[in-house]
Amino acid sequence: MKRLQESKRDQLAPCTAVIVHWISCVSSALRKIIARLHYLQTYDLQTAIFGLILGVGPKPEKPIGLPPMKVLVVDDSGVIRCVIARVLKDLGIRRILEANDGSEAWDLLRDNEVGLVITDWHMPRIDGLELTKKIRAEYPELPIVMVSIVDTREMIIEIIKAGVNEYVCKPFTRDELSEKIEKYLPAYDEVEFS
Repeated sequence: MKRLQESKRDQLAPCTAVIVHWISCVSSALRKIIARLHYLQTYDLQTAIFGLILGVGPKPEKPIGLPPMKVLVVDDSGVIRCVIARVLKDLGIRRILEANDGSEAWDLLRDNEVGLVITDWHMPRIDGLELTKKIRAEYPELPIVMVSIVDTREMIIEIIKAGVNEYVCKPFTRDELSEKIEKYLPAYDEVEFS
């Protein structure tokens, strides 16, 4: 009797693995469908499902929710700007402005509606600390995240007094930067479905 039960269990083991895998795939697909429906205004469930499964179908013309956010990334290193832009894109931000220094950043701020500034401290012409003070004088509510290699207690106190909302020490990881900036991103932004 015990041997018969073991035999049946052994026969069912591959089926169980297939069922568990199938359930995992279905739940993953449902999560994608729900996420896609969250952003769709006029498309029905069937369209969303076929679009996900077949990779075809209409794309949403505009996302529901807050207007797309622009983020200004200011650093004299093109490599660091590129790394920060990649993190922002991974978080769903597609409208990224870049500046080499505080002077360029100030011009971009005057010409664009920006929702977040991520700036280095040490840059030519206008540094990040001076830029922060200028931003606070004209845009007191604009969130500012400072990234810098400087990490002494006195320096961090100085930038906090100037009005920086968050500080990230270089070198930083993707997760460290994401954690600092996610709280300033809108609930939803431009979403690109592939």
